[in-house]
Amino acid sequence: RQYWTEFVSSISYLVSREDNRSQEPERNSDG
Repeated sequence: RQYWTEFVSSISYLVSREDNRSQEPERNSDG
């Protein structure tokens, strides 16, 4: 089983979300 494929896909998903949220002025993670 090559679990690294799922790991890479999840990382890419998280990175894309971070890029989208970084463009927003609000800081929801700074709670």
